[in-house]
Amino acid sequence: MSQDATGTTTRALRWRFGPAVLDGRSLELTVAGSLVRLEPKPLELLLHLLRHPGEVVTKEELHESLWAGRFLSESVLTKTMARLRQALGDEEQLLIKTVHGYGYRLVAAVTVEASAEAIEPASGFSSGEAIPHRAGWVMDRPLGSGGQGEVWLGRHARTGERRVFKFSHDAAGLTGLKRELTLFRVIQQATPGGRRDVVRLHDLNIETPPFFLEAEYVEGGTLPQWFEAQGGLAALPLERRVALAAEVAESLAAAHGAGVLHKDLKPSNILIALDEQGAPYVKLADFGSGRMMDLARLEQLEITRLGFTQTVAVGPDGASGTPLYLAPELLGGLQPSVRSDIYALGVMLFQLVVGDFRRPLAPGWEAEVPDALLREDIAEAAAGNPLRRLGEAATLAQRLRQLPERRREREQHLSLQAERERAEAEAQTLRQQLHSARSRRRWLRALAVVLALGLGLSSWGFWQARQAQRATQVAAQEAESVARFVTEDFLQSADPIGAARPQLTVTQLLDEASARLKERLRDQPQAEAKILYALARAYQGMGDWASARQRLAEAVEQSASAFGPDHPNTLRARLDLAYAQLLNDDYAQAEATYQALAAAQRGQPEDDPLWLDTRDALAHQDFVRGNFAGAVAQYEALLADYQRLGLTDRLNDLRWYLPEVYTEVGRYDEAEAMTRTALAASERKYGKDHPRQYWIALTLGDVLMEARHWNAADAVFVHSYEGLRRHLGEMHPYTLTALHYHGAVLLRRGEAEAAMPHLVQAFTARQTVHGPEHAYTLYSAHRLGQAYAATGQFAQAVPLLRTALDASTRRQGAEHPNTLELRLSLAEAEHLAGNRQAARAMMAELLPLARSRLPPQGPRMARFERLATALEEKTQAASKG
Repeated sequence: MSQDATGTTTRALRWRFGPAVLDGRSLELTVAGSLVRLEPKPLELLLHLLRHPGEVVTKEELHESLWAGRFLSESVLTKTMARLRQALGDEEQLLIKTVHGYGYRLVAAVTVEASAEAIEPASGFSSGEAIPHRAGWVMDRPLGSGGQGEVWLGRHARTGERRVFKFSHDAAGLTGLKRELTLFRVIQQATPGGRRDVVRLHDLNIETPPFFLEAEYVEGGTLPQWFEAQGGLAALPLERRVALAAEVAESLAAAHGAGVLHKDLKPSNILIALDEQGAPYVKLADFGSGRMMDLARLEQLEITRLGFTQTVAVGPDGASGTPLYLAPELLGGLQPSVRSDIYALGVMLFQLVVGDFRRPLAPGWEAEVPDALLREDIAEAAAGNPLRRLGEAATLAQRLRQLPERRREREQHLSLQAERERAEAEAQTLRQQLHSARSRRRWLRALAVVLALGLGLSSWGFWQARQAQRATQVAAQEAESVARFVTEDFLQSADPIGAARPQLTVTQLLDEASARLKERLRDQPQAEAKILYALARAYQGMGDWASARQRLAEAVEQSASAFGPDHPNTLRARLDLAYAQLLNDDYAQAEATYQALAAAQRGQPEDDPLWLDTRDALAHQDFVRGNFAGAVAQYEALLADYQRLGLTDRLNDLRWYLPEVYTEVGRYDEAEAMTRTALAASERKYGKDHPRQYWIALTLGDVLMEARHWNAADAVFVHSYEGLRRHLGEMHPYTLTALHYHGAVLLRRGEAEAAMPHLVQAFTARQTVHGPEHAYTLYSAHRLGQAYAATGQFAQAVPLLRTALDASTRRQGAEHPNTLELRLSLAEAEHLAGNRQAARAMMAELLPLARSRLPPQGPRMARFERLATALEEKTQAASKG
């Protein structure tokens, strides 16, 4: 609750939507320029929808708002809506859409403006009169008014103590007060002992009008008022202003951690209090526009859903918030999210840095912020694209707290940069030397790649070589070393081949080497077999799985001819071919290859590398095929053997793979701890900014998502997406997986409309990269179908889910966990569409199969049980009704 709640009242507003205009002062409705008479109840219904544009407003909420305390049949609301549609001429539902099974949604774009004859609110309150329902308290002075009520400073007549009272006089305003009360309880219960950085509520009246919430009065006032009392924003040192911004970010992070969006973050909703030593600290206020990201959390905390009668929350809420701090995606019609709150935080940080709360974040703002690190912080917090925006307010708080240390690191970085530039100059000299040998360049390039691959450079090694050419001194030294090896030891030439590689893409190098391989090595079959194998591994790392499979098949054939069918090189190529077959969804062929390899190697020494890799592959095959219990058993046996044999590298890799299986059986804590260990080990070996790090991090994000830590998971996904996109490109399978996960966690968090563009992009790209029936494409089709269903787009949801289900049944089998979960999502879509009888019939057949096939403690089974419970509750309610 803000102490500076300025604004106009509902009766001083005019709404424009489609061809209609509603004047809040006269309550006159015009449609296409003609005055239309509207009865009281349809008018109240329209007003309620106009206050929640884009949101699915449930029938229960409308009953509470329009007919509070009365028990009416559903037909009363239906008839009221019919009269409203008739008045608007909206029989085609172009303005107001019926969301079957839930309620209604105002889909027309809404413009809200002040009425030409706007008047000040007249509540009847006056200074000095007694506050209703609060003995001993009197009205001191008005603090402002909002769209659904007024805010007054109250004073105790005897003690002089002051409190802030937010009043409402109608059902709509009461719903807002209840929502604010609920969010306050959620935030306070999320922290033992409560939080001092959120305004405290002392009392309330939600029984009889005038309804109110009573909150503490903060002497320091709002953020702008406090700065004005200090002599203005510029009067305080930059470090103090940045520290206050960090406090605001920490307070917002606490709200987000409790599952609460603020939706109207701005300086006037930040209050300044003083601690016992007189030091100022912030208090976050006014959650009247806020919302829960996950209503299920209310049940977990045993908090009544006051003001949250909606069972589904989708669509934008463009009417709430202050334009200066509204994120671009909200203006574009998407629904609010953690990142839209962070955008407002980024704008506030900019204003604090430049010393002006009236300054917008307009193009060219960077010139006003001389500190490079603060420019980066503002740019990442207030990025126009939400996907490139910081995912957690806590991240911004940490960066601001560590600003001095970051400045020192930046100075060191600049010093190293100068060294890199010197190394790059040397590399340029090498490139110029190479240019003089242009006539031989094409076949030298191909041979350089072949030789590099023959030396055992994996796809990750290719990335290191490619990345090395760009910047660092180590990179230049590595490139020169490879060039010297090729030229001196093999070509007996001084041409620096390695320095030429930045002029080509890795894929071009691989294609060029593949095309010339037979010609160059026709008399060296063993070398050809090795290089075919290395080329295949490189293609696999680059995400071209079809080419990888083709080269591996060639490598197996060539190796069998050159070395023999039972030679370790041939067996190794067959093992990798089986994995490539899995990547290409050829499960039957992969399984046959794995089983043949296992039979051929039984009895090998327990530390034989190929035998250990075969055991690992068999465990992975169990995981891919949905046999999670078998995968756990095999992986844990390997884990024990790696520990006993002291195989550190293998142990670290296994700590990356096993958490995926642990997640499927509900062992989230073990999975998270093990993945973090794998990340730390990989960072020590490869560094922070290596694509392997971002790929491993996706496993961590998946674990956090299944454990329902939505914000933490999404921060991981977005960070990984940016890193993988930067290093591997937009269309690499790993990059698309990160994008898919980002959309999936938004969907799971209850932000289906915000998830939609990311899921559409991932689905479309995966169709292009993998084909329409690849498992990865079906994953994206599944989540996109769920998003369509959650937003009421059942005509798109049901066919997409049915198509994906048919493909999954053909490719993975009718009892594969992915197929079972697709059937569950189809049943859920039917349920949301109002086809509850069909949904119950599907679940009656599906639930016993799921209980026999899925781990009882896993996240998939939990989703089955939740839907079964929801259907049962609906059935019981219908029978009682």
